[in-house]
Amino acid sequence: MSKSGTLSPAQVGELYNNMHWLFDILMGDNRHIGYWDGSENDGISPRDRFTDHLIGEIGAGPGQHVLDVGCGVGGPAVRLAKTTGATVTGITVSSEEVRLGTSLAERESASHLVTFEQVDAMNLPYPDNSFSAAWAIESLLYMPDRIRCLREIHRVLKSDGRFALTDYTERLPLGTEQQKIFTETFMVNPLIRVEEYDDLLAEAGFDRVTRRDLTAQLQLSCQESDRDLPAKLRQIEETTDKVFSGYYREYALRASSLEHDYLGYVMMVAHKN
Repeated sequence: MSKSGTLSPAQVGELYNNMHWLFDILMGDNRHIGYWDGSENDGISPRDRFTDHLIGEIGAGPGQHVLDVGCGVGGPAVRLAKTTGATVTGITVSSEEVRLGTSLAERESASHLVTFEQVDAMNLPYPDNSFSAAWAIESLLYMPDRIRCLREIHRVLKSDGRFALTDYTERLPLGTEQQKIFTETFMVNPLIRVEEYDDLLAEAGFDRVTRRDLTAQLQLSCQESDRDLPAKLRQIEETTDKVFSGYYREYALRASSLEHDYLGYVMMVAHKN
């Protein structure tokens, strides 16, 4: 932890290098919540459907370049590229996620459109006005300095570029022990209230901000996770041992209670003026 009690980019990268197998078991290639809209029989998974909603929000197409901030192992970036024909650069502080994302793009025949790079989102190595659009899907909660990250995203976007973010928020105040359970279970930094994101986006220079409360989708995702937990625990036990599986079960149940009772979820779309 840094002096402020938040995880540094190097610490986040090391955690994901060591624990990527756990996230593979829990979430696969799409490491974000799902979306249910009544079309559950269309053969599209809830997580892919959520990615599709975000693709529609940023409006990317052929000839455009999109920045995926905190790309995970590349599921959304590859789906974005294959759906729209846009070029995508996915960034992460984890060298293992770069390797896994690159492998996924190769398997999906999308290597000509998608590139993954090990980059600190608070110090982007790209020139001003480099990207037509950007998104950050459940990644800003890993940033020890959210405003610095948002300013960097704003800097590298072209004029009138769209930026979409989704994130967990603190719907009801978390006590010290509750915050500790959430941050230790998900290996993230402390959450903020949705109103704080309004202020941060404005401070970073964005305007025309729209906000959607997706807490109901988070609740449905929690219900799905609760149903799947026994099977996931068996996979975890097969990968490690009963001790770790039992440890994770305890924290997963506590985190699920927090998600149901205290946490919110927001999607925000903003423009560079």
